[in-house]
Amino acid sequence: MRQQITGYGYADGNNVWGVERRAPAGDTAGATAIDGRIEHGDIIALRHNSTDTYLIADSAFAAPVSSNFREVSAVGVNRTEAAGSNALWKVEIVNAEPKMADGVVHPLGTPLRLRNVGSNCVLASTGARLDKNWGWGQAEIACSTNSDSYLWTVERHINDAQPKRDIGRMLSSSFLREFAVLNRQMWLTNNALVPDHDKHNVLESGPASWLFLKYPMRMVGWDDRSVKFLEIGNPILWWAAAVVSLLFPVQTLYWMVCQQRGVLRWPRGTFRAYYEGACILWGGWFLHYAPFFAMGRVTYLHHFLPALYFSLLLLAYQMYYWSLWYAPRRMYAVPYAAVAVAALVFWWFSPLTYGWDKPITELRGMEWVSSWPIYKDKLSL
Repeated sequence: MRQQITGYGYADGNNVWGVERRAPAGDTAGATAIDGRIEHGDIIALRHNSTDTYLIADSAFAAPVSSNFREVSAVGVNRTEAAGSNALWKVEIVNAEPKMADGVVHPLGTPLRLRNVGSNCVLASTGARLDKNWGWGQAEIACSTNSDSYLWTVERHINDAQPKRDIGRMLSSSFLREFAVLNRQMWLTNNALVPDHDKHNVLESGPASWLFLKYPMRMVGWDDRSVKFLEIGNPILWWAAAVVSLLFPVQTLYWMVCQQRGVLRWPRGTFRAYYEGACILWGGWFLHYAPFFAMGRVTYLHHFLPALYFSLLLLAYQMYYWSLWYAPRRMYAVPYAAVAVAALVFWWFSPLTYGWDKPITELRGMEWVSSWPIYKDKLSL
């Protein structure tokens, strides 16, 4: 019986493998481990500590998701495959850190290519996700016959016979390189956070629901003894900013037509100053909001907050110019009234903003929209 090999983005006991050195570079591998440091070109076997199995590659079978890759799996130590060449891997060090470029494998500083001796394929993470029903949505691990670009690093090495060393002193630092690596890893990690559409998660929400605050996010547990926080903000400001942001392109088109026909009676040069500032604010809202519709990763309500910031600025900007043009005698009354309404709504929802430590049923009049999960999560089973 073979065991499935998968990958995931956090550390636990299933990540730990024993490395058995079977032969130095250029020699024929034996059936038992030999002493010595792991060096470039050595032949090793990878023994999974918690299940006592060996990692093997099998060119006879395709990977479960990516058919252009070969399958890798784990077999028991007593199985025939565990003693064959498919259980042996050649170590190839690639672009080691300058202070670690001695041909020996070191933690973190020596990227490795692991080439299967029997199948001549390279151990790889394909980037695909396994089926959630039998692979729990984890990363597919396979063996590549088409590319040698798949590299691995030893994150942690445990050997009581070896002296402890400060690895940090041996790692070189480059701001641009680390910046590029960090952003690449964030990109890969974000792409791996895929939503499960068959399972409701009280924290997740789609970008279409953010604009009018359809589903505020419960930030903590919701039992009677928990301090309850709801990411709801100020609904009046949220909705007003959404309306202004959505109508701005239509409004601008209308005003530009009116200006072209000479029917606008605003002071000379006022419209240009207004338009340039409004476009910057609306553009900030659009660029911080629209890309989420193209993302496949899990999204949450707080992803909308940068776009909300720009839309609130646009709301204030619009109110100022509308008051200036259409109600100049009351232009100061409008912001005062708006601040008063915003402050009143903020005060009303402040228990959920600062934390409510009593049963939620003691708060009345909070569910302004039926989909809000204040008293009950309508989508929970």
